[in-house]
Amino acid sequence: AYLDQFVLLQADVTEQDEQDLALQRRFEVPAPPALIFWNSRGEELRPLRVMGDIGAGELADHLARVR
Repeated sequence: AYLDQFVLLQADVTEQDEQDLALQRRFEVPAPPALIFWNSRGEELRPLRVMGDIGAGELADHLARVR
């Protein structure tokens, strides 16, 4: 239900080909998974980034802070 308030975009960088690595460099993501948040003006909310795996409860708590 928390995610209903967000526009979700997912990039699959599993292959780790040059295009995947370029995308990771562009967004300064050393390795997946990562959650990156932007506001309605397209500005990244950098302090709200999540790098690495997190559990459902942690994600729910984090999303509550993002709103």
